[in-house]
Amino acid sequence: MSQPGKRDYFYSAMIFRRFLLTILTAVCLCTCGNQGVIAQTSLGLHGGVNFAKMDFTRNPDFRGVEIQMRQGFQFGVFYRLMSRQLTGIAFELNYSQQGWNEGVDTTAATRYQRQIDYITLPLLTHFNIGKDRFRVLIEIGPYVGYAMQSSEIIVNNNTGAAESLPYEYSEELDNRIDFGLIIGGGFEYHLGAVAFQGVARYGYGLGNIFQKRGDAAELSQNRVITVMAGIVIPLRKTSATPRTDRP
Repeated sequence: MSQPGKRDYFYSAMIFRRFLLTILTAVCLCTCGNQGVIAQTSLGLHGGVNFAKMDFTRNPDFRGVEIQMRQGFQFGVFYRLMSRQLTGIAFELNYSQQGWNEGVDTTAATRYQRQIDYITLPLLTHFNIGKDRFRVLIEIGPYVGYAMQSSEIIVNNNTGAAESLPYEYSEELDNRIDFGLIIGGGFEYHLGAVAFQGVARYGYGLGNIFQKRGDAAELSQNRVITVMAGIVIPLRKTSATPRTDRP
């Protein structure tokens, strides 16, 4: 029989692969039509605040402890290709501080916090609604991330003093690769040759950060709310000629 933890992990991976295939199919349909296409390519920078926590729903070690959000930051670069007037794709490279805080345990003298620093690679289907300066944005798609480093923070409940220690990753206990889905929305304001945007996103992790413990399956997945501002710099606009070799 397959072990419960592995079964949950493989099921999440299967969902992620199917969703990724759906996104890639949609991208192909957006970019490979027969009519003439005006493609606008852009580079951008964005950054903002993360409100991150973990979902330990099935982890018995955390059922008696309140899991709280941890504030961090996220920043990165992106390349965007708008192959239709309203739709396109965006490739991103981000640095993202995530993790969680544990609530106060009245029976303990200290409480635990964890920070995990990820490099993430989202591939987002991008919808840009509107033709004037002010436009509405909708983004959805998968991401994959790698935990570069992590630290444990021990906070004294009495004094509030905190001690930060590097977390040592173990291949038997930890999964450094994360993956999941992102959905978000916001606005974009075009001013001259550049555009400014504000976006709010929700990241739903499907990969567990911890390996299975004992015989019980546990859930240890990232949940991240991100609020960012950015600047978009158009590079060029190209027009594809419709094909005439078909009857």
